[in-house]
Amino acid sequence: MRQVSTASQILRLCSLGLATSWSVTAANAVCGTPAVGGGGSGPPSISVTEASTTQVLEQIRKRGISTQEQLLTVADASVAAPPPPAASQAAAQASSASTSAATSGSSGASTTKSKPAKAASAAPQTYSSGGGSLKDDYAAAEVPSSSRTTAVWAQGFFDYEKHDNLAPGNQENPDRKSYTGGGVVGADWTVPRGAGAIQYGIFSGYSHTKSDFSDTIFRTDESGDGVLDTDYARTNNKQEIDGPFIGAYVSSVDGPWMSSLAFKADFFDLSASSKLTQTCGNFANGNDGVLSDIGQQSGSADVTTFTVAATTEYRHNLTEHSWLAPAAGIRYSHTDFSNDRSNTVFTDIRLDPTDPGTPGTATPGTLGLDDGYAIRLQAGLRYGEERRTSHGYLWTTTIGAFLYSDVLVEGFVGVAGQTGEIVSPVDEGEVRVLGQITSNLDMGNGLSYQFLGEIRGGDDLFGIGGLIGARYEW
Repeated sequence: MRQVSTASQILRLCSLGLATSWSVTAANAVCGTPAVGGGGSGPPSISVTEASTTQVLEQIRKRGISTQEQLLTVADASVAAPPPPAASQAAAQASSASTSAATSGSSGASTTKSKPAKAASAAPQTYSSGGGSLKDDYAAAEVPSSSRTTAVWAQGFFDYEKHDNLAPGNQENPDRKSYTGGGVVGADWTVPRGAGAIQYGIFSGYSHTKSDFSDTIFRTDESGDGVLDTDYARTNNKQEIDGPFIGAYVSSVDGPWMSSLAFKADFFDLSASSKLTQTCGNFANGNDGVLSDIGQQSGSADVTTFTVAATTEYRHNLTEHSWLAPAAGIRYSHTDFSNDRSNTVFTDIRLDPTDPGTPGTATPGTLGLDDGYAIRLQAGLRYGEERRTSHGYLWTTTIGAFLYSDVLVEGFVGVAGQTGEIVSPVDEGEVRVLGQITSNLDMGNGLSYQFLGEIRGGDDLFGIGGLIGARYEW
């Protein structure tokens, strides 16, 4: 049996963005040399924080729409026939006084003079013409001080995403399934401003994402002599990213317009692990392999993501209880990695049953994660409808259809597994479809409940998610 070289082998781990996976590149070495460093493969994921960010932005939108609904209620309640002009009131009063005086004189009653009628000045009243636009109704309505509110809210969210073909053209080209869950709490304050309102809010939460990657098999020339002498099989490839996030936002309601600007900071921890089995032999000559090494690779890093998002939509009433709202948004996110580290332990297991093999030692390394940023654009249309239930609750439902795309992605370039193949972001420029349905049940006592379900997809991607939450305002 041939001896196993003990020559050292240098492996470099490179970034895979929001670390959907993490990679190693092996320097030339004699076949059978235990691989060193961390493992995994796949392109960068720029959407690890997407589940929590999407649900937070949806909650912010719902809060803005709720404020808009309250202003609509004020405007609708104040719709009435216009009061008579002041001049008409004065003439009517004068006529009444003259008639009274004439009647008194002819009847021989008291001849006390009636005082001339004083022109009456109509007291300011709030009303809408009833025939104007939604914008006119808003302008006509004075928002009472009672519309100034404080609210607290909480929600739980979940998300599932399957992303195939992560590294097209590479030997290590796994699929990924990600499962995300978390919760958010927040508070906001609504301040009337003319015919609209401004809303300020803060929020905080926690998110946990677990990703499973499909098994991959690939072959390399480990010794650098032009002969494919090493097979690898990567299995049990997993990754977890979790941690807290905080943020703040401001929304503006101005008639049919509703806009918001939000900032979110994620402080996540990343951990990854995989099992890498290395089999060596002269495969070109039909050798089935004479040596097998089994390694456990693991790594971790700090992941900090900053996101700024802006949205706007315009509400166009179709009927008294339904509307259409074109909407658009832009999102910028920047990810920083730090404290990245890896560790690998391989055990040399010879195929000769009489040789128990030599246990390996832990070899430290770094993940070499690469920072990056992405810009996402989204646009679409919502249809909304509201109804009163038999119990007097207000039930509002909206259905939305959107297109979105990560139009620009910089950074997040990595090296795939032991093969050294370059991996670039595969989501850049891809156009995805997003469908949403949301419901809001207002109990009429300051308490309301929110529900959301969404489905999204495109080339090599499918995802579903949702949230359930409650809000109390006073």
